[in-house]
Amino acid sequence: MENLREVTGVSRDAKSFILNISVTTENPEKSARLSRLVANTFIDHLAEVQSDTAGRATNALSSRLTELREKVSAAERAVEDYKSENELVGVGGQLVDDSYILRINDELSRGRANVTALRVKAEQMSRASVDDVVEGAFPEELTSDALTRLRATYSDLAQKTASLAATLGPRHPQLIASRQSLASARDAIRSKLARIVAGAQTDLARAERTNSDLTRQLDELKSDQVATSGSFVRLRELQREVEASRAVYESYLLRARETGEQQGINTANVRVISEATPPLRPSSLSRRLVVGAGGMLGFLTGVFLAGVGAISEQYRNAMRMRAEMAARPRPSGFSTSYGSAATGHFGNGGGYSTAIVLAPGEGAMTAGTETADDDFRPSVHASAQDQRRMAEAMPVAEEPVSDEAD
Repeated sequence: MENLREVTGVSRDAKSFILNISVTTENPEKSARLSRLVANTFIDHLAEVQSDTAGRATNALSSRLTELREKVSAAERAVEDYKSENELVGVGGQLVDDSYILRINDELSRGRANVTALRVKAEQMSRASVDDVVEGAFPEELTSDALTRLRATYSDLAQKTASLAATLGPRHPQLIASRQSLASARDAIRSKLARIVAGAQTDLARAERTNSDLTRQLDELKSDQVATSGSFVRLRELQREVEASRAVYESYLLRARETGEQQGINTANVRVISEATPPLRPSSLSRRLVVGAGGMLGFLTGVFLAGVGAISEQYRNAMRMRAEMAARPRPSGFSTSYGSAATGHFGNGGGYSTAIVLAPGEGAMTAGTETADDDFRPSVHASAQDQRRMAEAMPVAEEPVSDEAD
C-alpha cells in the first residue's frame, strides 16, 4: 500500500470537480489497470460509506421512533381519560357539545333565512285578491296547477256569459245559469286562494317555531359549555399536545423510511468519465537510465575528488620536504645550487607535484624526484651530477650530524 501511495497521483482542476487519477509504473498496462482499480475502489468505498451512514441514521431514527410512538400513545390516553373523568363525549375526534353547537348554528341560520322568505311570501299572498288572479296580476308564489285551471275555467265562463248576454235577455235561463257557473268559478278561485294563503301562513308559523326551538337549544348548549369551559381549556391543551407529538412522529417515520430506502440504493453522485488507457509513451525518464546516469556521475565525481586529494597531498609533502631541506646546514655552493635547482623545478608550474628525498653519503648527496605527470629523472640526475662535481672541486667542512637529523 505504501508503494501504491507513492506512485499514485490525484489532481483536480480549480474550475471543476473532476479528479484526474494517475499511476506511474514501468508497465503501461499495469498503470492503466491500477488507475481503474483506484477509481472503482474509491466509488465503491464512497457508496459503502453512504450506505453505512444511511444505516446508522435509520437505526437512530428507529430508536427515536419508538420513543415518539410511546409519547403519542401516552398523550392520546391522557385525552381519553380526561374526557371520561369530565363526561366529555366526542364523536369523530370532536366533542358532542361542539358538534351540536355547530350544527344548530347552521340549522338556525338556514331557518332564519327560510322564515324571512316565508314571511314575504305570506304577506304577498294575503294582499292578493280574486280579481288579481282572474286578471293574471297575482304574485309568482301563487302559481299552481289548480289555480291555473280554475283561472282558465273562469275565463271560458266569462266569455260564454258575455256572449249570451249579448244575444239573450237578462232573465233568460241560459244566461242566468251561465252567470251562476261564473260565480261558482269565482268562489272556487277565492277558496283556493284562501287555502294557499293559509298554507303559507302555516309554513311561516312552523318555521318560526323551529327557529325558536333551535335558539333555545343553542342557548342551553352555550350555557353548558360556559359551565365546562375550564374542562374544555385543559382538553384542548391535551389535544394540542397529541397533535404536536403526532406531527413529530410522522416526520420521523417518513425520514426513517427514506433513509431505509437509501441504504440499499447507491446515491453517490460520482462516476467515471473516461476509463484509464495504457499511455503510448513514457511520462518521464526510465528509472534504470536515471540510476545509471547518477551512478556514472557519482563515479566521475569520486575519481575527480580522489585525484584532487592525491595531488593536494603530494604538493603539501613536497612543500614540507623543501622547508626541511632549507632548514638543514649545507655547503654554501651546493646549498645554493641545489636550492636553485629545487626552486626552478617546483616553480615550473607544469601542473604536477614533486617529492624530493635527500640522502647523506660520503662527501656527496643524492637527490631523487618523482612526478605525477612526466618523468624528469634524467634532468634531475644530470643536475645532481653537476652539483656533485662542484662539491668535489670545493673544500667541504666536516659537520657533525645528530641522530635527530637522521
